[in-house]
Amino acid sequence: NSIAFIFDHVFLPEFNQDLYRECIYDKIQGYFQGYIAFILVYGQNGSRKTFIIGSKLEYMDPSKEGIIPRTIMHLFQRYRSNECETESIEISLPKCIVSCQFIETLDCLKEGALNRTTASTLMNSVSSRSHTIFTVNLQFERAIQSVSTPNPNLWEQLHAKIHFADLTGSESLQ
Repeated sequence: NSIAFIFDHVFLPEFNQDLYRECIYDKIQGYFQGYIAFILVYGQNGSRKTFIIGSKLEYMDPSKEGIIPRTIMHLFQRYRSNECETESIEISLPKCIVSCQFIETLDCLKEGALNRTTASTLMNSVSSRSHTIFTVNLQFERAIQSVSTPNPNLWEQLHAKIHFADLTGSESLQ
């Protein structure tokens, strides 16, 4: 019995911060349409998974921020710029209500990171020995305005999630 898995992207270690634009940005755009996204980093111990996903939060340099902090920033910027629109011309802008602040969201991530189990391995002196899953939920309403019957009192409620997973890797691949 064999199972085949299909990956959207596989990145080599020398891939840089363009990774966000390459494969995460569109997932965030779909998030505002009510879709669910799952972003997974997995690889051999010492392959910089935690740095890439950004669950360590030791950098405040934008060029070194990982996927999670960049995504959180993207979400809050989109709310603030009132870009929460859909592609359909029959639907107006959603009513966006931010229930927490950017820093509070990063503090939540940081608290989880501080509770991760780490231990020394042959390949990494501060290797994480635990998985991290960080989920962002989005709930919003948007007015539905049909061309045939404009009614400002019709609302649709959307729910979306983004799951980020940083899975511990093996000490060596054989």
